[in-house]
Amino acid sequence: MKKILAVSMLFLATTSMAAGPFNYTSGTGVKKAGAKEVSFTATSRMGKETGSYNAQDYYIGGEYGLNNQLQLNVSTGVRSHYISNAMPDYHNLNRNLGFNGGKVGLKYKFNDNVAVYLGTGYGKIFKTTGDRQDEVAIDLKVFLQKKVGKNTLAFNINQEFETRKFKGDSDWGHEYNLELTGGIARPLNNNFKIALETRYHSEYPEYQKREHWALFVGPSLSYSKDKLSWAATVLPQITGRPKSGMGSRHLMEHEKLELRFKVSYEL
Repeated sequence: MKKILAVSMLFLATTSMAAGPFNYTSGTGVKKAGAKEVSFTATSRMGKETGSYNAQDYYIGGEYGLNNQLQLNVSTGVRSHYISNAMPDYHNLNRNLGFNGGKVGLKYKFNDNVAVYLGTGYGKIFKTTGDRQDEVAIDLKVFLQKKVGKNTLAFNINQEFETRKFKGDSDWGHEYNLELTGGIARPLNNNFKIALETRYHSEYPEYQKREHWALFVGPSLSYSKDKLSWAATVLPQITGRPKSGMGSRHLMEHEKLELRFKVSYEL
């Protein structure tokens, strides 16, 4: 967590660094034609059934308004893993800031309540174990948003189609991921908002039956003033299947807790 805060504060200071009220759920907004935004996102994932597990993702992203309804999104990042006797299939690993590829996509806004996204990405490091890989993914997303009084409600349907080959393997594997995220945010004053977010993630190897799922729920706090904004989220896993050990959570492919901090600046 100290590394996340240090890198985030350094980035904020050096770029003079707009995140919304959520970190895992996107709204329907897009940049106006010619408008630009840069962002930095730091995520920490920690805790397995046994041993020690701590992984971080750091991403720099950009958004550019192609017109008033269509937006270009690009991002690239690095990934760190610190693993010691965490799970039976996990290798002990101590890797700091390994390059993890990037993503590019287009977001189209139909109206204030509905937007869609189509993108593709390439990954070099497997998210959970830290193993080297070649992964190509296609992302299809639907964003829903509604204003109810002072409250903002948002819901996302995220589908990812992955093709992956681990280093040293000759065969490619395929996987379908379904992720549902949602949140409700309410302003505390002109600059701060408090929110509650939820995230459901499931995976279907070789496009067959569901292998596992996990549900996360936690609070977010966000700040926005002029061109600068940031959001911080604490997202513990509430439950999942199949269960790991004697608990009620799934800890083979997911962690006990995720922390995320995002800061954005409109150019």
